Amino acid sequence: MYQAVIRRIQSHFNVMNCISGSNSIYRTELLDLLLPQQPPYIVDDTYWVLETHRRNLGKVVYAPRALAQLQDPTTLPDWYRQNLRWMWGTFQGIIGHRVGRHTTRFDFAYVLLMLHWLLYVAGGPLTLWLLATAGPGLLFGLLFMLAGHAMWVLLAAWRLRHRQLPLFLPLIIVADLLYRVILVHALVKAFRQPTVDRCVWDSPARIAVGSTR
Repeated sequence: MYQAVIRRIQSHFNVMNCISGSNSIYRTELLDLLLPQQPPYIVDDTYWVLETHRRNLGKVVYAPRALAQLQDPTTLPDWYRQNLRWMWGTFQGIIGHRVGRHTTRFDFAYVLLMLHWLLYVAGGPLTLWLLATAGPGLLFGLLFMLAGHAMWVLLAAWRLRHRQLPLFLPLIIVADLLYRVILVHALVKAFRQPTVDRCVWDSPARIAVGSTR
């Protein structure tokens, strides 16, 4: 949903809330302004994109046709820690840059995004509660949940040209529920530690990608 819908809308209105630092291209004059400053968040690219918006240093554009090879963590605990770090840095940026407290288009768009996150997180326990109390309607509820996830997975399989993606639907549902836990965990962590002294972390073991010549 983010890649196919939200990122494109954000890019059109120049309200991108985050970037992937390893899969991005920067103007050298922008880096000359940002790199000398030590990022106060655990994710440096979060700091860069927020500073770009706050200081009107340029546009942040999403390139949907760009291709990038990703090396994901190889274990569930490492996957959890990596996503926790990303979201912790995101919430640090929201707190540190006082997102939502300025009258700008970027702040307005970010508030809408945070409301989306709130509904997303609340939808997890609400869905589980509805299924637990469905009684005879349990099967219908399960089919409805599967259909909702399947719609986005099929869209992703089409856009990414990965026809095997629907085979992972059960795992994607579990990961989707777990990601809501990560969001809450990251928010609590950001309130407890809104800044860091150094933007460093331990990189987990990752899936190896063979070199291409």
